[in-house]
Amino acid sequence: MTTKQRLTVPILLFLFLSAYACSSDNSQSQSTTKETGNENTSDSTEAVTEILKTKSVESYTIDDRSVTFFMLNKKEQKELIKTLGTTSNYEVPLMFRNFNEMAQSMRWILKKYDINVHIETAPAFAMTYADGKAEVYNRKEDEQILGQILFDGKQKALIEFGMYRNKDLLNLVKEYFQIDKINNNALDSIQQAANTEANDSTAQ
Repeated sequence: MTTKQRLTVPILLFLFLSAYACSSDNSQSQSTTKETGNENTSDSTEAVTEILKTKSVESYTIDDRSVTFFMLNKKEQKELIKTLGTTSNYEVPLMFRNFNEMAQSMRWILKKYDINVHIETAPAFAMTYADGKAEVYNRKEDEQILGQILFDGKQKALIEFGMYRNKDLLNLVKEYFQIDKINNNALDSIQQAANTEANDSTAQ
């Protein structure tokens, strides 16, 4: 499956994703960028913890140099299918499976640059900075179904919605983490290996 094929989303799902995205669109990557401003910010991680306790929200803590891929959990995916109708029984699982595969590909590439990759379904994410400050992003309150959080513990976290093409996402990573060069050819090697494995399975 090529990168372009992985981004093929039926029109119904595309409209759904658009309805849940923020107002600024990125036509090249079918993804949107969040200007972080409505999260709970605090001078300490303890205060953020209290906020989460008050709201009874399960959260995942991000405190490392990483890209976190977030998406709906299985129960939420079933609710999404119910909302969209039975015609989405195939498309919705496929979309999340492709998103997960993209995240796995990024894990192998970004580890060379000391960037961790997390794949999480938590409803909220608590980001703790090196200076002791913290903030919370709640994807459920923001009504987002999938996206990425780029974080290095120093500069403001970058939150992206939707599914980027692999090379476009790598360009974002390169810019955010200030990396001189990322080997885009690694994507082709990973894809070729995946295609070979798929062909072998079919042959058996």
